Amino acid sequence: MKSIGIALSILCAIHCMLLPILLIAASFAGASFLSNPLFEIALLPVAFLLAAYILRKDYQVHANIKPAKILLAALPLLVIGLVLHNHFFIATGATCMAIAQFLNWRLHKKHCTHHGHAH
Repeated sequence: MKSIGIALSILCAIHCMLLPILLIAASFAGASFLSNPLFEIALLPVAFLLAAYILRKDYQVHANIKPAKILLAALPLLVIGLVLHNHFFIATGATCMAIAQFLNWRLHKKHCTHHGHAH
């Protein structure tokens, strides 16, 4: 589940950073769904809610609030980006989500005493 959340956040960031290149390629390939705002409106809330669920659950294992703070910093960036349709804000917010989930994953791995990945 954690890897799905990280992958969604990274997908959001890549989508926004590569959108200009993808738009040019999409115009030739006819795949205009990549530039559709509905794609972002659907992807971002799912990625954010999944990240929030995972971070809340893993907080019980590592008791470190830093990933949640980073994730919360992503929320206004994502909202501003979606409202203004500004990919800089969306990419920055998605990158914050990915960083929060990666940090959470490392903390979980460090503190977890089961799942076969404890030290």
